[in-house]
Amino acid sequence: MHITGASRGDALLRLATFVADRMPPAPGRPAVFGFLPDTGRVPNSERYSAGPVLGQPYLANAFLATYNIDGDVIEGLVLPAANKETAAKILDAYRALYVRNGKLLDPVPNLGEDNFTGEDRYLGRTIAFRIDRFVVAFNGFRERQHLLDLAAAADQRILGTIRKQLVNADREPEPTTTDERPAWMRR
Repeated sequence: MHITGASRGDALLRLATFVADRMPPAPGRPAVFGFLPDTGRVPNSERYSAGPVLGQPYLANAFLATYNIDGDVIEGLVLPAANKETAAKILDAYRALYVRNGKLLDPVPNLGEDNFTGEDRYLGRTIAFRIDRFVVAFNGFRERQHLLDLAAAADQRILGTIRKQLVNADREPEPTTTDERPAWMRR
């Protein structure tokens, strides 16, 4: 837990202690972090941000992880949007940022349902894509290939997860027979 604020005295510390004492232990990290690749991920760098990510308010409510690949520090994010249309609008807003401030590069073939790559001297390089209602982006300042590798790995992880869900949803439920006998007779 991380709390930031300004208060006089120890009020903030008392508030944090009060909340921490009443929070149940987390069963594990949120499953959405499983969409991000493990290779190069900085240990314990996973976090959730309710506020603007990469300085962009439309990228709020995202799950983040930091990567270090051969000294190239990269931020990865997964933003679960409410629906496909909202995810498309978020990706378009992020794309527009690079159109205004930098330049777009060629999109990556077969990456997500929509994607773009861009670079800017202040914003760095990015590869962002959308699959269904998820927006995924990787941002760094050095090697574009590192971003490509991470994006491709995330794309495959998400597709693998979605395929499993679709296959399970398509399976017909096995017929269930209700045994009307009392429990003591079913043994």
